[in-house]
Amino acid sequence: MGYEIQGQVALVTGANRGIGKAILEGLLKEGAAKVYAAVRDTSSVAGLIDEYGDRVVPVEFDLTNPDLIESAAKTASDVSLVVNNAGVLKAASALSEDALESLDFEMNANVYGLIRVAQAFAPVLKANGGGALVQLNSVASLKTFPDFTTYCASKAASYAVTQALKDQLKEQGPRWSACIRGRSQLTWDMMPALMKLPSHRNWSRMGLYPRCSRVNFMSFPIRWRKIWDLLMRASQKM
Repeated sequence: MGYEIQGQVALVTGANRGIGKAILEGLLKEGAAKVYAAVRDTSSVAGLIDEYGDRVVPVEFDLTNPDLIESAAKTASDVSLVVNNAGVLKAASALSEDALESLDFEMNANVYGLIRVAQAFAPVLKANGGGALVQLNSVASLKTFPDFTTYCASKAASYAVTQALKDQLKEQGPRWSACIRGRSQLTWDMMPALMKLPSHRNWSRMGLYPRCSRVNFMSFPIRWRKIWDLLMRASQKM
């Protein structure tokens, strides 16, 4: 059983650059009817609107702002696929002077933001027949790198939340998946720090899981072939 992207209405957070932009464009190329680009600065998607017209709809969005998330859910009341790609990173170890400040910053966006998105969009997805939500996590959800301890803690927590939501909401219909990705050549705020992370080619040697690729879904639900292929292509484009 697959998930058909053709004709779907999607929302992608952090859609103005990097993987988020690639996912938005990939969805449109796969036949999505419309994609809401959920970004902090709506003017940053002007180029996408020029290229794709009214199939791209800018929506002001910030994972740390509950009011904006609720407003986005009301604006995108016809959405059937939500891809939560946005996130933040600060390079801080457990012994860094700013460790607690960094952890608060990352938890607010990467964990509390995910919960806010779930609370806002789960009712919308249910009303639209169930829909699907993809949460982009990180190899740091599974492996802690000392120089990025606080970020790894936040991504591990977001992965735990994703798994819990998958079980909690399965009766109402939304399909949930976690996407685990390694280092990509991205033009985003995280890039200087992420370039220090091990290559995806080393994941299996690190014992994370036996067979890995640049983008890989974990255990649920692997049968989403179209979304899998889309995210694979999005990452390989970077």
